[in-house]
Amino acid sequence: MINSLKELGANLRVLYVEDDTRLNAETKKILDKIFGRVDSVFNGKEAWERFVAHNYDMVITDIEMPVMSGLQLSHKIKERTTQIPIVVVSAYTDADYFLDAIEYGIDYYVLKPINTNKLIETLYRACIQIQERQNAALFQAQELLHKIEIEKMNLLETMSNNSPNPMVLYRDNRLEFFNRRFAILFLESDTGVIKRCEELIRFIESLIVTDETLSKAKGLSTTIDFAHDEHPSVALRTKEGKRAFALHRTYMEADALVLYTFNDITTLLYQTIQLEEYHRKFESMVRENFTPKEGKNPSIIDKVKFD
Repeated sequence: MINSLKELGANLRVLYVEDDTRLNAETKKILDKIFGRVDSVFNGKEAWERFVAHNYDMVITDIEMPVMSGLQLSHKIKERTTQIPIVVVSAYTDADYFLDAIEYGIDYYVLKPINTNKLIETLYRACIQIQERQNAALFQAQELLHKIEIEKMNLLETMSNNSPNPMVLYRDNRLEFFNRRFAILFLESDTGVIKRCEELIRFIESLIVTDETLSKAKGLSTTIDFAHDEHPSVALRTKEGKRAFALHRTYMEADALVLYTFNDITTLLYQTIQLEEYHRKFESMVRENFTPKEGKNPSIIDKVKFD
């Protein structure tokens, strides 16, 4: 049991209260071998001041002490928190003391003179109580984080479904979800083809298209390589016809998430192509109308003679 007790107590901080100087020193030597840190004081008042100033996992106290008794100290501690186990060490066997100890919320009672085996057994039970409390708190924290994570993902999915742009989210390189717009344009049910990030890239590259009009556009890529182009623009074959997108990849490292967003630039792209075409036609008209004929002086304004 002693080895198990040492494992349980290795990271625990204990407050030990005993007014008998010799007993205080002897018992502290035993406690130091079990717990990660042991602070010893000699009366209840000093113990209370220490308890308020520091975080302790367990309190071990005598009953009869000057300034403030162990029962008074226990009562103040339990008023502050019920989570800290209190072990009372006392020579009193009177039933009234046991009743008072129960009333003040004391968890364990060890009689003097201290029997080492009995002390170790009691401390082991107290450490098990602490471990169970810590495990319960950890479980509750994990449950809360899990609920928060679910709510966060639900919110993100709802927001993405309201977006006019396709979006695909991965966690740890596994498909988390794709939004409604992505399903409408590209994929409805066969999610196996994009279950990982690299598969999404291959899937999108298989949809890249070009034609006589699109070939006039500047900046369109025929492959996707985020290492060399953070926001590649591509023309894709969709269920609604050819559309152009600027791709964005966003990392959320804390949650191991990668979000791919497809910003639709189709209208902007074709407007740019049209403007460039108008510009070329205008330049052609200017060259045709205002280039000087051979043997004639260039003149924009007709000369008129007045006789």
